[in-house]
Amino acid sequence: MNHMKGSGEMKEVSANPPERAWCWMPGYEARHVIPAGAADGVTTIAHCGERVIVDLDEVAWLLPTCPSCYRLVAGAPTFEALRAGQR
Repeated sequence: MNHMKGSGEMKEVSANPPERAWCWMPGYEARHVIPAGAADGVTTIAHCGERVIVDLDEVAWLLPTCPSCYRLVAGAPTFEALRAGQR
């Protein structure tokens, strides 16, 4: 989607809002793609730079892959470690 900037030039804008960074499917290993210490709100995934929405109160099973680029994120912190960092 294109939007006009004040100078009259076109600026490319993503038509898709940030994706929620959790998985509802049971059985997924709790590997997190959000940087450790991230708070609720929009944050940036470290390995690919994509922005995602974080809602720590609704996370049950976290994606073992990036919700944006779908690459496996090895060694990412678990949900429990992320929650412990919030306290």
